[in-house]
Amino acid sequence: MLAIRRMLGNWRLLISVVIGTLIAGAILASTVVYADAIRDLGLAHALEQESVHELDLRLTQTNVAIRAPLYAQSKERIDGAVAQTLGKARGAVVRQGTSATFYPSAVGDLPDLDDTSRPRANFRFRSELLERATLTAG
Repeated sequence: MLAIRRMLGNWRLLISVVIGTLIAGAILASTVVYADAIRDLGLAHALEQESVHELDLRLTQTNVAIRAPLYAQSKERIDGAVAQTLGKARGAVVRQGTSATFYPSAVGDLPDLDDTSRPRANFRFRSELLERATLTAG
């Protein structure tokens, strides 16, 4: 009982300790929020400094047979992985493909075996090409 009377006798000191504890707790809690805000501002600034094309994601796959069902399966698998990984951050998707090099020749003829002069060719495709390119006469 005597101890309680002594504490109540020093109520000013007790109130200052309680208020100091509350202020210290608020400062510690706001430090985490402040650190997150600074990190997000830094990330936003770093992203603004980069070119739009530097932030593009490029996925490469090799040795896919040129058959429609296999291409569709591969496309579906890659689309699922990209959607799952990037979520809402995914923007426009542009697909392009290049076949392996082949050596065209006339029907029935063997291709020229001289590496320096024999013609080479590839098949290429790019999605949305007509929307992204301007065709001109000539």
